Amino acid sequence: MNDKEEILQAIQASISANMKNIREDIQKSSEEVSAKLTDFNNQISALKSDYDALKKDVEDMKAKKLEDDKADNSENSQDDEEKPLSQAELNELAERNTTPSSPATVNTKENALGDALVDYALENKKYIMREDKNGRQ
Repeated sequence: MNDKEEILQAIQASISANMKNIREDIQKSSEEVSAKLTDFNNQISALKSDYDALKKDVEDMKAKKLEDDKADNSENSQDDEEKPLSQAELNELAERNTTPSSPATVNTKENALGDALVDYALENKKYIMREDKNGRQ
């Protein structure tokens, strides 16, 4: 019986030692998992902060682009206002149009000036109303 009790005690001691080792391994693994989870949560927080900062930057860039577009549009609308041609510009346009584009086409100075005004209007996307001999537009 003595041998049986010793064997039983040895088995119980071995089981106790194994249980203690298992508990220690579980505790160690739990601490490692907890540390990794904390690190993961910190990384998620950092990524969220980066995302929020980028999102704000994009919104700021969109707002700036919108302001720039509005400023450009207001400048363009000011540029679109009809500017009277100087005499030098009229003469230059008339000279360009008096040069025949083909041998069959020859413009007089009067027609050349009218053509020059039409060219100017088309270049600036404006239509200039002219009166004919009877005062109609």
